[in-house]
Amino acid sequence: VFKQPGGMEPTAENRENLPDGYYESLIESNTEDWVDVHVHAKYGKSLSGQAVFRTSFKPDIHVTYEPLRVNSLMPIMIGQDFGRTPAALFCQVDATGRLVIFREAISNGMGIEQFATTVLRPLISTHYAGSRIFMVADPAGRSKTQVGEESPFDCLKRLGFRAYPAPTNDLEPRLRAAEQVMLRMNGLLISGTDCPLLVQALKSYYRYKRSKQTKELDDKPDKTHPWSDLADALQYAALGALGDYVAQLVADTTPRQRGPRPSVAGWT
Repeated sequence: VFKQPGGMEPTAENRENLPDGYYESLIESNTEDWVDVHVHAKYGKSLSGQAVFRTSFKPDIHVTYEPLRVNSLMPIMIGQDFGRTPAALFCQVDATGRLVIFREAISNGMGIEQFATTVLRPLISTHYAGSRIFMVADPAGRSKTQVGEESPFDCLKRLGFRAYPAPTNDLEPRLRAAEQVMLRMNGLLISGTDCPLLVQALKSYYRYKRSKQTKELDDKPDKTHPWSDLADALQYAALGALGDYVAQLVADTTPRQRGPRPSVAGWT
């Protein structure tokens, strides 16, 4: 049996073809469990029964109970999860690249059209009027339903929302994106006053599950409403924060003519 040496060992393979600091940067931006598997080539631990973000979420660092101010010159990003219990997080990427989460929104037993019109729109008009708004949402929402010819993204477009599908719906890169945001210096800040359920989810309620069929512990998070819905919305927001959605939106909505730059107060 050959055991492949870890990337930081003297006998590591292929180091000559990697850029300087390759493994060091992975160690800095990922959790200890992830690093053990993907850098040090160790066997992974079973995560069953544990909080998903137990090693990366630090309430004393990532949560504040002081009022958070919205930068009116920057767009508001909504991390959006679909399904019959849609959930959303109102966020903003600040000038330092930090993901700031202002407010959570949950629902029960409604589709995306009802959620967008009865939950999202009132919150936008009350708290984010005049801001540019865009969504980064579950890419599964591009699929059309069996009942009609309209997908959730089609519905949002019809309602006037600018919505982008997240680059992936695979669990591992979604979790890793959220962890990278948390592990960066000043990478995440959540309003504990307006996002109490999200804070609960990240502390303990978003957990790895036990299989209903075999009663054995699994390594996939349990789908418990509303905590898993908000955790999924956070993952889509994290993918948005790490991507170029903000720059793309600014480029798409900035007038190209010369002269004074007009106000963005009328665009939502």
